[in-house]
Amino acid sequence: MKKNYIKLAIISSLALALFIPVIIFFSRAPVLIVAEQSLLTLYGQARLNRDVNKRSLALFRQVKIVQVVNDAGDDIVQYAVSDISAKPFCVIFSRRFAGSARIYSEQNPGIKIILLEGRYPENANPAGITGFHVYYTDIESDFFRAGYAAAAFVMGNSPETGNIAVFIEPEQYSNYGSQARNAFLRGVEEAGSGASPYFYTSFQDFPQTLDISCVVLAGAGWTYMDEKTGVPVILFSWLDPLMAPLDVVLIVDDSPFSQFLNAVSMLASGQEKGSIKSNFLVLTKDKKNSKVLRNINNM
Repeated sequence: MKKNYIKLAIISSLALALFIPVIIFFSRAPVLIVAEQSLLTLYGQARLNRDVNKRSLALFRQVKIVQVVNDAGDDIVQYAVSDISAKPFCVIFSRRFAGSARIYSEQNPGIKIILLEGRYPENANPAGITGFHVYYTDIESDFFRAGYAAAAFVMGNSPETGNIAVFIEPEQYSNYGSQARNAFLRGVEEAGSGASPYFYTSFQDFPQTLDISCVVLAGAGWTYMDEKTGVPVILFSWLDPLMAPLDVVLIVDDSPFSQFLNAVSMLASGQEKGSIKSNFLVLTKDKKNSKVLRNINNM
């Protein structure tokens, strides 16, 4: 009988030891991410669930999505956030919701706010946001790695001196075009390729006679996907890889769902401003290129 009591005590202790972390996990204040429906659809629900759950465990606190309609006003956003949690650890807003973030902060002065500005340099912030933790996409790192990857695809498909067409959205090109170009060129050089990159802000500027070995679509040139095929495409997008066209070999993702883990860690360390690298999703099944790009997220 005594042995049974000892076994029961041991089992109870083990069960309690396993259960306590679960209780702590669910009792901690959650991280909230405000996202519109179109973004959730574009990102993919299965992918979202997988990524959020994985990063929730890394933070050891729940991460909850505040879903709002695309044209939601500030009042609707405030209600939606408060309805999910009255006292979250922090609330993450994208650039699209900068106005809502300001109002929410005024109404909830004790809640920490993270604003993810995306690919916009700090001096190009039109919202005039102050008092928030503001993080930007690491433009230099993204384009350096994109240049390295593009060169790898050129070398994998020979000749090593092929041409690369790089399309950048006009407004962003005016803000960081020189920085992006220089970083991209350094990436190509680092890969040991003699490829020649050409930069455009629209498909209309692209000369139809130019023979290219790789294409980079960073917010512009989408018409290329409709009119040409057969060349590896590096896509700066939040698109679910399952929805990507067949020519897309690499997706550069700077969505809130790929950045929030770093953002919360930076907030916890007291860093008010900073930049975050995008997540590079390698889709190519070519063994040579896959091997070259295997560690691209660690560059």
